[in-house]
Amino acid sequence: MKKRAIESRVEQVYQIRPEHLNGAGRLFGGRLMEWIDEAAGLVGIRHSQCNVITASVDNLKFIRGVY
Repeated sequence: MKKRAIESRVEQVYQIRPEHLNGAGRLFGGRLMEWIDEAAGLVGIRHSQCNVITASVDNLKFIRGVY
């Protein structure tokens, strides 16, 4: 039985706290990457129904800062 991508969807909400911000008051890019990786891992596990790891991230472009 094939699983559709929508069946593996994950939505997460994070509260941005002072320790997540740099000296300019913007979210650390590394923290955002960590959250993206966490959500992607959950989607992978849900979709494949087995353990997964992040092999690589091909491209991630920060267009503007998150305040």
